Amino acid sequence: MQQVTGTIFKIYEKNGQSARGPYTIRSIKLDNDPNFYGLGFTPTPVQLGPNMSVSFEFDENDKYKNVDHESIKIVQQEVSINKNTNTAKSTYPTAEERIATSNHMRYQGALDRAISFLNVALTHECLTLPAKKATRYDVLLELTDQLTIRFYRDTENLGHMEEDPSILFAEEGSSPMNAVDHDEIPS
Repeated sequence: MQQVTGTIFKIYEKNGQSARGPYTIRSIKLDNDPNFYGLGFTPTPVQLGPNMSVSFEFDENDKYKNVDHESIKIVQQEVSINKNTNTAKSTYPTAEERIATSNHMRYQGALDRAISFLNVALTHECLTLPAKKATRYDVLLELTDQLTIRFYRDTENLGHMEEDPSILFAEEGSSPMNAVDHDEIPS
């Protein structure tokens, strides 16, 4: 007999009907092991489940590996706790990963804004598209790309807005509020 130790990846059950009546045959597959280990028709003395570490002996019968039920043992994994290491730190993203995620989110937001902008512009007939459908598609793609880049670049300066809010506007010192004379707004 040969000995094997590993973590159960999956337990397979196959139900069937024979001349003796219904049956269930079981086999298991271990992590990182290409072999199937047959448990046969009888239940195992130990309740087995996925992700359990087990040790058992098996016989090879041609291409089949049959588990000896009496040799099945649950393996207790030793957990060593080293107070000098901080394992929680490794679960946090690195600075590069945070920057990449931030850039991805900024780009996705810019793309969403570009699509919404084009939708409003087309709905209110602010844009005139070419007559040919193929050309319309190309024009819309090009406009989406250009607007996405513009909106993405607009977000680059938001971190400096507290220092100087005028950087959001095209002209130095201009503001959307300056576009309307407040004295002329009806009450």
